[in-house]
Formats: sequence, structure tokens, C-alpha cells
Amino acid sequence: MTVLVCVAHPDDEVLGCGATIAKLSKKEKVITIIFSYGDAWPPWMVDKKDLIKTRVKESKLAAEILGVKKTYFMGLKDTRVEAEWDVNKEKALHRLFEKYKPSKVFTHTARDKHVDHAAVNKIVNKELRKQKLLGREIKAYYFEINFWSFLNSGEPVFVFDVSKTFGKKLEALDMFESQKSLMIFLKPMVIAKAYFYGKEHGYERAEYYFKE
Repeated sequence: MTVLVCVAHPDDEVLGCGATIAKLSKKEKVITIIFSYGDAWPPWMVDKKDLIKTRVKESKLAAEILGVKKTYFMGLKDTRVEAEWDVNKEKALHRLFEKYKPSKVFTHTARDKHVDHAAVNKIVNKELRKQKLLGREIKAYYFEINFWSFLNSGEPVFVFDVSKTFGKKLEALDMFESQKSLMIFLKPMVIAKAYFYGKEHGYERAEYYFKE
């Protein structure tokens, strides 16, 4: 069984579903596909080639902690995913789906209004529709990053008990040294969400996904 995790930027896979990846990777093959190098942040790093190398290295270190088997980079510019997406990239993504034939896919929810997150959501949903036409039913899980959705909203959701692997998520987040200025704000929110989502369902820690 193979799981594909499709995200806009390096670290999105950890922020969105890192503890779930660590849980699933114990029994399933997890592959990550990262669409952009995330080279727009931090903006004060003017050497973008050096930043890209750093972000790739950080992602691979995080992947090793979480048990990811392989990471692919689509090579698009940060904030330009939709603008730079073309037929060749679409074919490359389709080839990866054909190669791995995933049973599950994790990606961004459309509710997340970050321009690249929304673009990846649209791109992945298009590929999922293609897979359905080919007779392949893939279970899709949509995660949040840039907002907090309260469970009392009545939204249909999947909740994963990640009490035993949440520490791996935090360890993986620490690999993103270049993103420290963001992690100051994001990491406490990640910790709080896992606690409150878990409490709602009787777990110590949980990660939460939309159906879409």
C-alpha cells in the first residue's frame, strides 16, 4: 500500500500531516511530492539557489525522521505554482500516480486560501478525477495549515490518533532551520491544534482532515 502526500512547499507535509505520515509509514510506503521549493521565504535570503539547496536538504532530513521513502520536487517557484503549472508538469504528476498507484492521498484543503495551497488542491483533485476514470478509487484526505477549523462546525472529517507519533512531527519540524522565523508562530499552533483535536475525540494528540 502506498500513500502520496502532495504539498505546495517544503515543511507543508510536516505541518499538515507529519504525525500521520510517521504513523502510516510503519506499515505503508509514503511518498511526498513537493510542488515548489519554497524559495520566497525568508525574503532576506537573496541567494535563492542556496536557499533552494537548504530547503531540499531540510525536507529530506524531515522525511527521514517521519519514515518517508522518497521525496519528489516539481521545481515550481514559490507563489507561482498555478502560473507555472503546464502540460509537462501535469504529465509528470500523472506518471507518479501511475508508478505508485496510491491507496491514499493527503493534500491541502481548498479552504486554505494561500495561493499555492489552493493551486495544489486544484491540481491534485484534477489528477484524482483522472484516476477515478481509470477505475482507481483513491481515498483523499485534505489538511489545513493556515487556519484553525473547530470541530464543532459540523464539517465531515477524518481524525487520526497520533498520540504515539506526534513527537516525530515536532522533531521533523525542527529540521527546517531556514524557517525559524515562521516556526515561532506555527509550531505553538500545531501543538495546540493536536491537543484540542485529540481532546475532542478522546486522544492525547490528533490530526484532523476534511473530506472534500
